[in-house]
Amino acid sequence: MDEISAVRDLYGNPPLDPFLQSRVRVRLDQEMGARGEGRRRSPWKAVAAGLAVVAAVATVTVAVPELSARLDASRDTTATASLTGKDVLLRIADQAESTPETTGEYWHVREFGHYTFGKQLGEGANKYWVEASELREHWTTRDGESWVGERKLGVVPKTPADLEAWRRDGSPSQWDRTMEPKLVEHLSLAPDKGALTQMRRGEVSYRPDGKYMVTGGDPKVDFLIAGRELTYAQVRALPEDPAALTAWVRETLGRTTDPSAREYHLAITLSQTLVLDVPAPPKVRAAAYRALAGLPNVRYVGDARDEQGRAGVEFSIVESQDGNVTNLIIDPRTGQVLSAEETVRDKGEPVLGKTRTTTYLEVGWTGVEPQVPDIPAGYPPKLS
Repeated sequence: MDEISAVRDLYGNPPLDPFLQSRVRVRLDQEMGARGEGRRRSPWKAVAAGLAVVAAVATVTVAVPELSARLDASRDTTATASLTGKDVLLRIADQAESTPETTGEYWHVREFGHYTFGKQLGEGANKYWVEASELREHWTTRDGESWVGERKLGVVPKTPADLEAWRRDGSPSQWDRTMEPKLVEHLSLAPDKGALTQMRRGEVSYRPDGKYMVTGGDPKVDFLIAGRELTYAQVRALPEDPAALTAWVRETLGRTTDPSAREYHLAITLSQTLVLDVPAPPKVRAAAYRALAGLPNVRYVGDARDEQGRAGVEFSIVESQDGNVTNLIIDPRTGQVLSAEETVRDKGEPVLGKTRTTTYLEVGWTGVEPQVPDIPAGYPPKLS
């Protein structure tokens, strides 16, 4: 058996039928203190979780992770112990190159993100942290028109101690917090109405409530790579040779990026932008992974599962100056990024509000027109 088949066998075949049973109830994890909290362990334990995993050739599609159902991303680093990180990335490149593209009018990315809000809420001895979650979707046509759909899914107290402090604070359901002089953040336990915005080049202005408006401008914004706008034709014509692609990204980053962080952003561009944000052809995606395999700041962690329970392999990208880290979980069968955990540090400590986990629910071409994201099952959660 060759190594590609070995990697496939490690993860098995994804389920083809969606598991639609969805009953959500949030309760405290009373045993957390006894067990200890892992790097990726959620403070909330799912009593019942609804998952829908749809296998596709070039598009990854799964259900939104219900807030109470963020799965522990358990890791087994022994299964692929015989393979080096470079070996695994090269095999992922082969899979990405052989995975055919889907068809459709829009390049579409649907993602679920959650993060700790950057300021404590409450008063006096009743202060607490909350975790916010949101859905975002991006649609871009081949001629460069782009839309963003957003829906905030609400906040919940982050830990059992935060939940108790929230109760002592009177169990409020809404908050307003000033984050910057012109930015007021509205928080709520309930999802908002959502919004769909067509992106334009133009003036950006902030309203008193912190919402931004873009006035005027050309609706064709094209595709953005390392701060550089490319047309669809230019994206499709990117280098298929790993060395040439690396040189092109380095040259592009040199226009906009601090030199001290350039190697970090090089790895991020190769591993995320070129395989998620833009419709790069399979050979270019493969070149990106092959280039990534040769970078010294990319470290192989081992086998992992994302918050949806999907199996993959995990890599860590480290910025040497500030210690910022991005952990990626990649499906070795398709070369698709399943999730990204970005940890922003200040003097070695994670910065709350800037450290977030993103799960990629759909990536690929679609014929479904832009729309406000639906509220998924289980929102708002019950805080019992």
